[in-house]
Amino acid sequence: PEGTTSRAIGLVVIMVAVLIVGIFLLTMASPILNDGLVDQVFEATSAINTVGLSTGVTAQLTATGRIVIILLMFFGRIGMLTMAAALTLPRSTARGFRYSYEDVVVG
Repeated sequence: PEGTTSRAIGLVVIMVAVLIVGIFLLTMASPILNDGLVDQVFEATSAINTVGLSTGVTAQLTATGRIVIILLMFFGRIGMLTMAAALTLPRSTARGFRYSYEDVVVG
């Protein structure tokens, strides 16, 4: 369906945008590593996709670079759809709260 396709394209666009911002922040926060930008792109991509791979340069990152990697891992773990919903949906109030109800068959 068209709604599913547009939602998937939106998620890809958001994911790529967060990845590009993460690579930019990682480049600004950390010195140029062994292979330069290739290592930083690999680390950021691995972090946001939560695959657990590394080129071994994480120990060379500055504290700010490590925080960027941690944030990318966090965003990748909770998902872009959840992050977008948390930032855009209105907050629920106490008045709108109600307990769920289930009629259980006994006997």
